Amino acid sequence: MSEKDENVTETATAATAEQRGYRKTRRGYVVSDKMDKTIVVQVEDRVKHALYGKVIRRTSKVKAHDEQNTAGIGDLVVIAETRPLSATKNWRLVEILEKGQVTPAAPPLAAAPETPVPFGSGGFRIPAGNCCRNASRQAFFWGPYDGGGPGLRGSGTGGAPKGCRA
Repeated sequence: MSEKDENVTETATAATAEQRGYRKTRRGYVVSDKMDKTIVVQVEDRVKHALYGKVIRRTSKVKAHDEQNTAGIGDLVVIAETRPLSATKNWRLVEILEKGQVTPAAPPLAAAPETPVPFGSGGFRIPAGNCCRNASRQAFFWGPYDGGGPGLRGSGTGGAPKGCRA
C-alpha cells in the first residue's frame, strides 16, 4: 500500500472508533468453554470499602463471544464490550494473553472390595432398633464404641448417643 492509502485507513479506523465511542475492556480467566463460540470469563474487580478502606475483591462472570473457539479453560484473556449478541452476551474476545495449563486426567482408581467388619474388632457398634436415628454419624464423630468409657469430651458413654442402651 502507498502512504496515502495507509493514511486513509488510519483515519477511517480512528473515525469508526470515535463513532462507536469508548468500549470497556476487562481481563479475566476463562472458567467455561462448553458452549459453541461462547466462553464464560471470570472478571475480578477490586474496590475500596467506603467506610473501612479495606480493598475487597469482587468477581463476576460474563459471557463473551469467541468466533474461532480458540480460548480454553484457564486462559487469561482480554475481552471488550460490544453490542448485545444474545440475551446474556455483551462481550467479545479480543486476545488471549496466556494459555492455561492442561493437566492430564487421573487414571480411574480400582474399586477395593468391601470387607465387612466383624463385631467386636474395633469397628463402630450401631445399636439395633429405632432408638438412635443418627447413630452412625454420631459414632463416626465420637469414636468407636468402647463399652461406656469417656468420650471425646471427657465424659459420657464413649460413642453411644445419650439415652441409648446400646
